[in-house]
Amino acid sequence: MNLFRRFSGRIRSVFSEKNMEKAIRDKWREVPATDRERAFSSELLKLTDDELLKCWHEHDKSTDVPEIRGWYREKYRNLVKEKDVLDFGCGFSVDGIFFLKSGANVTFADIIEDNLTLVKRIVDIHGFKANYYFIDNLYRFNFTRPFDHIFAIGSLIHVPFEMAKREVSSLQNHLKVGGRFMFFGYPHERYVSLNAKDGAEFGKMTDGERTPWAEWYDSTKICELFGSAFELEFSKNFGPTGIDFNWFELTKMR
Repeated sequence: MNLFRRFSGRIRSVFSEKNMEKAIRDKWREVPATDRERAFSSELLKLTDDELLKCWHEHDKSTDVPEIRGWYREKYRNLVKEKDVLDFGCGFSVDGIFFLKSGANVTFADIIEDNLTLVKRIVDIHGFKANYYFIDNLYRFNFTRPFDHIFAIGSLIHVPFEMAKREVSSLQNHLKVGGRFMFFGYPHERYVSLNAKDGAEFGKMTDGERTPWAEWYDSTKICELFGSAFELEFSKNFGPTGIDFNWFELTKMR
């Protein structure tokens, strides 16, 4: 009986993970178009180059302020110069392109192929070169070389903790020893302030009705996510209210 229960639990777990993956792949066909609006990348691809560039600049401008993106762009702009950087879950990338402009060798990775096509158009319009990687498997990655730094800016927070842990476990193999992993998330304080009952409700409160999940993080939870091979160097809550977002910088020690 106990064996049957364990086996049944594994079946339910696998089934729910498949449903979650299907839901996030459906949701993140939408990308941020401003700090408050979302648009489907398939629709953005229908724009002319001039229209698309204007939309991208509006998206960038709406969050390129000190209390949101400005502080960490200033903090890392010199760190990434001439380094191999992964923008993991790039969406309609503004930060990855900022680091590209800062002299980084950037690989853009996403679970939606249209998102990568969209980013490539923007990069090409800017006159830069980059690499692109479609994430066809959440737990296995085939990058051609290890990275100096990985940025997961609002991507890994949109699956339950155990799924994120498996992703990070695989992804960390592609980060050099001494490399840094930057993680942008949602604080526990925001979760509490919204009185969310679980990650499914929290997701809808933070990123709209079609969002299947959002996981909160604090320093203790982020250390559990990354494990003993990493050391937490820096963490910060930030945003207009002070608890909108949080940031963790971890170094791979071995």
